[in-house]
Amino acid sequence: MTIGPWRSGGAVEQRTEYSPIALLLSGGNAETRITPGTAAHLTLGFDRALGESRLSALLVSDVFSKDQVRFSGGGTAESNSDFKFGTQVTLTSRIDFGASGWRESSFAVAARTRSEFSDSAGAKVSGSSGTYLEGSIGGVRGGAEGKGFVMAADARWHSGLNFTDALVGAAVTAVGVTLGYEVARPSSTTRFVVHGQYGTFDTGTTSTSGFGMTLGLSIGARREAR
Repeated sequence: MTIGPWRSGGAVEQRTEYSPIALLLSGGNAETRITPGTAAHLTLGFDRALGESRLSALLVSDVFSKDQVRFSGGGTAESNSDFKFGTQVTLTSRIDFGASGWRESSFAVAARTRSEFSDSAGAKVSGSSGTYLEGSIGGVRGGAEGKGFVMAADARWHSGLNFTDALVGAAVTAVGVTLGYEVARPSSTTRFVVHGQYGTFDTGTTSTSGFGMTLGLSIGARREAR
């Protein structure tokens, strides 16, 4: 639905039963199967021009029903366990600047909160809620066509999930820088970038730091309608 600069929508998702790939690769005799419940997604968006710039924002709420985990094989009787993910709310916002001398330039932020999930008894699991903050700024320095230089910086902070000391629940603080080169032609765009990132990961029992680098090459074609 659209009203002026506002947009709204909704979706319902029904997922099928599956076995986690990590458990399949472990080669054990026991089988674990997950039967997800229903997920509902509600969205509210905003998009409008601000002079030569443009501001957009999106609010997404995800609500989940009960999921079931089933254990079977391995010489033991089949058993089932239910759990329910907590509601997740995500807010993203981006402003695209109409800056002179820049092919494109933007600033974006995102915030996400995940509430505690419930165990098979329906009780909230303490320490299973989390908050995630991310932001980036950058663009392509150059004219509408021809050569351009890609420059961007990003940062992220994850509070972590205290109920587990597994890597999936680790608290994260990370920063990154992207540098690259782009050539824009009337019918195509070619971009090569290098993205470096440094971060710390804390599981509550161990803490470590790491550096990673990604090389990217993209080629896009475009055709204007006549």
